[in-house]
Amino acid sequence: MYTLTLRAHVDHGTLHITTPIHVPDDVPDGDHEIVIAVSTTAHPLANAAWPAGFFDQTYGALADDPLDRPEQSDFEDRDPIL
Repeated sequence: MYTLTLRAHVDHGTLHITTPIHVPDDVPDGDHEIVIAVSTTAHPLANAAWPAGFFDQTYGALADDPLDRPEQSDFEDRDPIL
């Protein structure tokens, strides 16, 4: 089995594939089962928005109990991975 990746355009429920799809040379001529998985190329958070009032509700939330970042200690020496 081979995995092929291609880009296509969906318009009003129709998948448009406009370029030839090349397969490895060792795929024999004949009928083959082709599986197409549709995945969005947009970043998953591209259309996400902060909830209304989020910054007003959370700004200064740690003013009375600020986060403390202590000095980092030295990195311990370890045996190399072989």
